[in-house]
Amino acid sequence: MIRIGYREFLKLCRVAEPDLFTTDMCVNAGGVYQSRVGVLRTVEMRAEAEASGMRHVEAVGPALLAFPCTLELLHAFLDRFDLTARVDAFELARFVERQLGRRTDVDSGFPAEWPEAPHISGKLATLTHAARRFWGGKRAQEPAGHPTMKDVADWLVARGYTATQAAQAAQVLRPDWAEPAPKSPAPRAPRPARSPKAEKPAASEQPAAPPPKPARAPRAPRKPKATG
Repeated sequence: MIRIGYREFLKLCRVAEPDLFTTDMCVNAGGVYQSRVGVLRTVEMRAEAEASGMRHVEAVGPALLAFPCTLELLHAFLDRFDLTARVDAFELARFVERQLGRRTDVDSGFPAEWPEAPHISGKLATLTHAARRFWGGKRAQEPAGHPTMKDVADWLVARGYTATQAAQAAQVLRPDWAEPAPKSPAPRAPRPARSPKAEKPAASEQPAAPPPKPARAPRAPRKPKATG
């Protein structure tokens, strides 16, 4: 299992000043903490801080993210405080590759193959990545930010799914709390083309009528029979 420590966190999250990770968070070897400006108790300490332009920051309370942590805990922490933009996706992908020696999905930063679960197929792992990528951090109260079925299906098709599989998988990935996706009308089968009706030929094109039969000649009157 991959573990992320203090040095890895600084690099992955591009932390230049650990005392100023955010306006109210600081980072030290133990993890990420809420922070506050500490009180410098001696004149010498205050003078040194003023000369260096640095402020004295103190960690407050339990760690918001304790080191070392897993990728899943890191993802949950960044999502909770809306800090996912701080992560360098390419650096995270390289870090995972170094740890596992396997190819990673740069889009999500998570391994494309899970060595601890060899029974999971590649398509199922891709489906897990799609769930994280498109629905991780989304909220039911913000439907405008929800992905469309087409976005999810196109992403899956680009990773080996057929169009039919991708459409079905996109429906499966849609959380129960998300608004129902608009249904597109089912395509109708095209009707067979009708054969054109034979047009009646014009009067000029009609065949000529057969000539009338000649009239029969009148029969000759019969001769009366002779008597006697």
